[in-house]
Amino acid sequence: MRELPGIFLFGNAEYTHWITINKTQRLIGKECRKENQKMSKLFLLVSVLTLGLGLAGFGSAQTSTMSWSAGPNLFAARSSGAAVVSSDGIYVFGGNTATQTSVEKLLNGTNFWQPAPSLLVGISSPAAFGFTIYGGKDFRRAVNSVFTYNPLGGSNNLPSMKTRRYQHAYTALYAIGGKDDLETPLATVERFIGGKWLPSTSLPEARFNFPAATDSQGRIMTFGGSTTASAFTSTVYRLDFSVTWTAVAPMPIATSGSCVVAGANNLIYVIGGTSASGPVDAVQIYHPATDTWTVGTSLPAAVTNANAVIDSTGKIVVIGGQNAANQNVTTVVTGTQESAPPIINSFPGATASIGANYQYRVTSTGNPAATYTLLINPLGMTIDGMTGLISWTPAISQFGVSNVTVRASNASGDNDQSFQIGVPPPAPTGFTASNITANTADLSWNPAPVELGAVSYNLYVRGTICGRGGCPIILVASGITSTNVNVIGLGAGTFNTYYLRTVAGGLLSPLSFVSFTTLAVGSPTNVTIANVTQTSVDLSWTAPATTGVPIVGYRVLESTVTGLAIRIDNIAVTSASVTGLLPHTQHVFYVVSFDANNNQSFFVASPVVNTLFGPTIFHNPVFPNGLGGFLPETVVGVSGDRLMLIAPGAHQSAGVNYLVGSTGLPLPTLSIAAGPADMTIDPLTGIVSWVPSGATGTFTATVRATNSEGFADLAFSYTVYPAGTDLLSPTIVNTGFAVANVTRTSATVSWAASTDNVGVAGYRVYITSPIIICGRFGCNPLPVTAPVATVTGTSANITGLTLNTGYSFWVEAFDAAGNTSVTNAVAHGNFNTLP
Repeated sequence: MRELPGIFLFGNAEYTHWITINKTQRLIGKECRKENQKMSKLFLLVSVLTLGLGLAGFGSAQTSTMSWSAGPNLFAARSSGAAVVSSDGIYVFGGNTATQTSVEKLLNGTNFWQPAPSLLVGISSPAAFGFTIYGGKDFRRAVNSVFTYNPLGGSNNLPSMKTRRYQHAYTALYAIGGKDDLETPLATVERFIGGKWLPSTSLPEARFNFPAATDSQGRIMTFGGSTTASAFTSTVYRLDFSVTWTAVAPMPIATSGSCVVAGANNLIYVIGGTSASGPVDAVQIYHPATDTWTVGTSLPAAVTNANAVIDSTGKIVVIGGQNAANQNVTTVVTGTQESAPPIINSFPGATASIGANYQYRVTSTGNPAATYTLLINPLGMTIDGMTGLISWTPAISQFGVSNVTVRASNASGDNDQSFQIGVPPPAPTGFTASNITANTADLSWNPAPVELGAVSYNLYVRGTICGRGGCPIILVASGITSTNVNVIGLGAGTFNTYYLRTVAGGLLSPLSFVSFTTLAVGSPTNVTIANVTQTSVDLSWTAPATTGVPIVGYRVLESTVTGLAIRIDNIAVTSASVTGLLPHTQHVFYVVSFDANNNQSFFVASPVVNTLFGPTIFHNPVFPNGLGGFLPETVVGVSGDRLMLIAPGAHQSAGVNYLVGSTGLPLPTLSIAAGPADMTIDPLTGIVSWVPSGATGTFTATVRATNSEGFADLAFSYTVYPAGTDLLSPTIVNTGFAVANVTRTSATVSWAASTDNVGVAGYRVYITSPIIICGRFGCNPLPVTAPVATVTGTSANITGLTLNTGYSFWVEAFDAAGNTSVTNAVAHGNFNTLP
């Protein structure tokens, strides 16, 4: 038999009675109901009188075990929304916010709200059961739409309600009262069942802006609300058997816009709201079992039109709403339930280590705070009854799996948590590597403690293909019963890590590890090149220092497009000759040593070597035409002057040296093989030098390139002219273009002077219209036209032009010998005659 306290207030006096509940006293409970109804009337009367004295006076003698604390604030201030608890946290939909489509979520285990996918339609004062949202008000009017919200985005429409309504009470897919789209208060009720909305029993009177909840027996209850804009009611209705609304004990304070949660111990909390004097901070607690009311600890501040839920830890969470100044707030507060039994919300560690202190702090929700005891535990495990801290240092004899049951207790009940702790055997000790060769090693370790009984060992190796998560640990062998193994097949000079576990009682110990590097095959040094020919090269190197691995031979490899290819293998000495090479090719060779097991050393590269090749000789044109090509050239000499190149057909100024090039390995030297005795050539640069002094006419000379691999000849023709012959053209006129004295039919043009080796005789001036256009790919070609003026100075007056017309002009320079400068469309000037 258990006794439950019930507390009733009469003014400032407190009357406490005890109801003893068991099967034989249910009739007494019915008789008490009649008395309670009488008491409720008196209580309501006293409540009204108490309100006249101020809310602070009401409940001042109450004792509440609730407490409130600040929670994480919302992103956006909101009121008149809807909130639900999902498996992953709390979601708040719509309401009076900057945007009525916004949704925020508070995920389990976090302490901040974050945006969630928005609603497709903005809504305030909706109903929400799970993720089904129905009714409410859009920016214009009440709606009857119903849809399911998807936390990942999007929604699905469901059949609409029969009536448009908002500020309605809701629970378990019931839509109760509210206002329609004409702002008329409603008493009608409808219920979603069988895939459609059906009428249910109407309320005894119309009301709006009130909450509903379901008690522990599944009965729907409504609390307070408004019957008109200024009338607040304390009436509480209960829907019995889904057919009859019954008035039960009224709320101590008549409120509208309260929020409600059904909590533990069959208690229903009506939180905040607006009374006749404005928003309140009251928490009114209804006891369905006794049809009585008590008052809980007040909220930190008055709030109305908020939302309330009970989170996964059993705490009441009050979200947003409007403050005493009727302003939307972001405030969130959390509170413990009245005399709530504990709920353990911590999770233990699954493993402990022998000889190490295992700790697990048990935490729980509930009110009052819980104390903790161990019901089932291994030897030596203790718990601090007040803090819930479990401590245990397992002995080696306790390896295996231990069962633990811990109990959290307070005045309202108990909550047990059972779990298992695995205690693996200790890690192997003395794990070492010895007798290390290039390819093998012996691994050994100490025997496991005798307390473990029959044991075996698992051997692992660290893999070589590693990623972001590190290198894998690969099982090599299991069920090893000895305390040593020999590993073979290792790579010479490689770093290796092996891991070992003890296996006892079906449990694996932590890992022990050992790392070692196998002996490496010594690498040769000082690879050198000698005796390079067109098709062969000699290599030599120094034998490697002793590393403990005997060397049995060497091999020479070469880098190719497909990788390293063996050129010579099984070399017993420290030199080799590589043959069959192509002339004029580049090579890099690598020398490695190897042991009897064909373990190779690191590759040692030779210097880059180029095979030899015979000389070639050539002469490149030297006169660019300005368009990416070359002009025809002539080799000439003027008696008493020098040998030079000119391009007379293109009016190209010339006079540069005749130049011969050559290639070959070794680098060839140049000489005059045939020609005048005093003609010379620079053996490296290839510049031919000669001053004619004899007969005139056309002659031939031969230049020779010579290296160790042979020679090559180049013959060229040259013409000798009499002394005083002028073969060079004036320089191009390409700067200083200017125009003056422009009229409708004339203009004076000028330019910068040209130069010549003898002297400029004069200038020819040309014009064209329209003007010459130049772009990315050059200029329009010059037209074939007669000069409009021939002058000896650097300016000319041009007449006979057309008014209001654009012209381009260009200039050629000429000397007394008739040599003419190059003309180019880029070098020109522009002008316009007057209109």
